[in-house]
Amino acid sequence: MAIATISSSTTPLFPALSLNNLKNTPVDDTDANTSTRPQTTPQQPAQQAAPEQQTQAEQKLINELSARDLEVRTHEAAHLSAAGIYAKGGPSFSFQRGPDGKQYAVGGEVNIDTSPIPGDPEATIRKAQTLQRAALAPAEPSSQDRSVAASATQLELQARTEQTQARENDQDNNEETTADSASVDASSTDNENQNETDTISASAQKAIERFQRNQNITETQFDELA
Repeated sequence: MAIATISSSTTPLFPALSLNNLKNTPVDDTDANTSTRPQTTPQQPAQQAAPEQQTQAEQKLINELSARDLEVRTHEAAHLSAAGIYAKGGPSFSFQRGPDGKQYAVGGEVNIDTSPIPGDPEATIRKAQTLQRAALAPAEPSSQDRSVAASATQLELQARTEQTQARENDQDNNEETTADSASVDASSTDNENQNETDTISASAQKAIERFQRNQNITETQFDELA
């Protein structure tokens, strides 16, 4: 049984969040001529802004991961629904952990049966058309999806070729049967005509014989009268 995979991208879209990258580097206010220098008021708001900036970056990443999770799940659900009985199980997903500790789907796939139906080109054609719809069901098919759709199209073309060959073979067989039947009919007609000819000949022969017998009787009667 041939199995193909229709999927969304499995490459994580977002790098793992590094809290160290979100921290501001403290400003070195040590004066070369002064061993100690009190912290000035403007520096204190800058240090307090670091946690706020960190939270904003985290929230942005969470929002992006949530959107990606929804996109991936919708993409695979479209494949699964259109594939119907040819889907081999449910979708599988790859995940990425967000800053909030949750797992977000960033890639997924659905396996489908792409094998032809032996001895039934018509059924194979219908199956191939279903596989094409399944591969292209999402709003934005991936390159893998398009590859599977192309393979399903090829499967349909092969089945149509087999179907055409089968029809041609059936037509040839029917023509041979018709020719044989015509030959039998002609032979039968010839036999019937020959039988009719033989019957006519036999009847004519009997008529001639009756005529000759009558002629002989007539001549005998004339002889007696004489």
